[in-house]
Amino acid sequence: MSEGESTKQKVANALMELAKTEPLDKITVRDISRLSGINRQTFYYHFKDKTELLNWVYETNFLRPYMQDMNSENWRERMRDFLYKLRENRGFVMNSTINAFSPVFGYIIQVIADLFRQFVISDDLKRSLSDSQIESYARFMAFGFFGTVRDWVRKDDGESPERLIEMMEDNLKSGSTGITTRLIDAPV
Repeated sequence: MSEGESTKQKVANALMELAKTEPLDKITVRDISRLSGINRQTFYYHFKDKTELLNWVYETNFLRPYMQDMNSENWRERMRDFLYKLRENRGFVMNSTINAFSPVFGYIIQVIADLFRQFVISDDLKRSLSDSQIESYARFMAFGFFGTVRDWVRKDDGESPERLIEMMEDNLKSGSTGITTRLIDAPV
């Protein structure tokens, strides 16, 4: 990891630690800088503002490691690991996605839709879907996925990640989108 990436991760870790117990609007750049052991100028060298940092945290620590290159063969394992990571960071997740107007919400949906788009394209073996259909499926899946997972994290009722994956799979199989049935029924 380069020095710049290492510094960014230190800043990210500080935000994640602070947001375990505090809502984002109560956390300042000064708080983040102090906990990470950097000065404010260094913070602003790496990130434009807290929103950019938050986006970076989700992309590098939660989304990319678990969802990049997701396909019909590996999605259950990646999803399970992702859900465990979210559960381990429940306080942070709850305080950073309080509502649909959270600054990170739109970013997360876009990243998840991009990942689902790759998933849909890779499993559309006959290339029968139009670009607009692919986009529609990807965004639909992203909103459904994000909402379901966010509710699961918030409830924290002991439902296992494996059970949540089973429920998601059942919902996708019973969906009306044709492609979802092909994606889920693909050989593993």
